[in-house]
Amino acid sequence: MGTALVYHEDMTVPRLLWDDPECEIECPERLTTALESLRQRGLEQRCLRLVAREASEEELGLVHSPEYVALLRGTQSLDTDALRELSAQYDAVYFHPSTFHCARLAAGAALQLVDAVLTGAVHNGLALVRPPGHHSQRAAASGFCVFNNVAVAAQYAKQNLPAPLALDAAAVRQEEAAPWGELQAWARPHAALTQAEALAALGKALRLLDGIQARQVSSGLAAVPAPAVAASLDVALQRCLSQGAQRLLCVAVGQLDPPPALADDGRTLYLNIRGEEVAAPSMFRVSMPLPRTTGGFLSCVLALVLPLAYGFQPDLALVVLGPAHGLQDPRAVLLAALLQAPAGGRVLVLVEEESTPQLTGALAQALLGEPPPSLGAFSPASPEDMRALLYLRGQLGPRWELLQLAAPQ
Repeated sequence: MGTALVYHEDMTVPRLLWDDPECEIECPERLTTALESLRQRGLEQRCLRLVAREASEEELGLVHSPEYVALLRGTQSLDTDALRELSAQYDAVYFHPSTFHCARLAAGAALQLVDAVLTGAVHNGLALVRPPGHHSQRAAASGFCVFNNVAVAAQYAKQNLPAPLALDAAAVRQEEAAPWGELQAWARPHAALTQAEALAALGKALRLLDGIQARQVSSGLAAVPAPAVAASLDVALQRCLSQGAQRLLCVAVGQLDPPPALADDGRTLYLNIRGEEVAAPSMFRVSMPLPRTTGGFLSCVLALVLPLAYGFQPDLALVVLGPAHGLQDPRAVLLAALLQAPAGGRVLVLVEEESTPQLTGALAQALLGEPPPSLGAFSPASPEDMRALLYLRGQLGPRWELLQLAAPQ
């Protein structure tokens, strides 16, 4: 999965047919220049190229009134004088016989991008469109804008987005656990999973994990007994990989070494935030210290964790808060929230059943899209934290492009 580029040459057709200094800047070159710049930099070739489709009138109706859509449809048959007269009724807008077609392409390009991201075909994308849309209103064009492309895409996404699910294991019904025989097979190598309570919690976590991978839900929160966290993590990783995950990001906070059977083959990026250990035995295995200050935590996340996550482009992210992990609740919540973007929204957080209701509640709210809690008073990163961060960036930089940017001072 990569980045999509959505475009259609027809969107270069509309142009101003009369003199109007205010509107002449909305010209085809706004689009062709941007596309040529992408080509010169070799970026177009690196994208999944999609040809824009027209948004249907029903889709436009998610935001715009039927009367306004009908009015725009009628511009296709108007002569220049009639187009100029209609344009004068709005603020800084001109109409062309192809405006209706191209405005539908502009909105449809945004919808194609939504579909591509939601289906997992790409992680993100760019739609090059004209006419623009952000000034248009429900029943009025404005500021060169005809249909509100972003608003239409947002409403369309709300109708098609998998519902986020954030549940404590105790809140999941027993029948929603993974099949018992299959569950026992996964748990058999782990002594910590022999207890019925641990096995039941694992089954519910795996059921939630299956839902995320199948895109039935976008994210989730599962709680397992503290002694079973490491074993549950091992099973979750192996299950994801066995079900076809190509890139799996795991951010483990606490004393949680990579499972011995986990291959270092590039399919799993394992970041362990723990104690004072600083190590990068491979480009996919990193141990970093647990920052004690707000500045140290933010530096670690923004200058190391997120560049690695965006560079890796994971199919799914696992965030695991192990026993005595030491990460303050607001920081744990922010970490999980920030990893949603590089993982395409697909995040499973594993916590101990003994975690506080405040932590699990804040994690659930963040996974559902609410703002994370405040980190509190700011304190700068310690010299030790900065030395560790700069060391890891130096070790990993030659192999991760996003770490080759300027390092924090």
